[in-house]
Amino acid sequence: MPSHASVLFDEQESVPLAKDVFVISKGQASKGIYISWNIKDGYYMYLDSIKLKDITNNIPFEIVESHQSLFEDEFFGKTEILKKKLTLIINKSDISNSSELLIYYQGCSEDGFCYPVQKEIIINKIL
Repeated sequence: MPSHASVLFDEQESVPLAKDVFVISKGQASKGIYISWNIKDGYYMYLDSIKLKDITNNIPFEIVESHQSLFEDEFFGKTEILKKKLTLIINKSDISNSSELLIYYQGCSEDGFCYPVQKEIIINKIL
């Protein structure tokens, strides 16, 4: 006879990986480096969670495409979220000679599941 817990887990859908929900692409642009996220339907990212860093400094960026809206979050209050697509540009002059660029971001599903802060490493020399 199966336990109630095993029946619950058998019926529960699995949670997709963050990298499959918030799909990142990156490349060179005339101004510098672009980073884009394609955000799967039913999910969103917090605008305030996006941070770019090299080894020692925060790196400024410019948003060139986004689908932003205000959202009443039970933990953060009124906050801006991003759906569908986000593209940002980092100016070449703002990037140090460091070989690594770190990207931090966080998002949630509209069903209430939130991912922990994600960290992506980009190798500068490739770009």
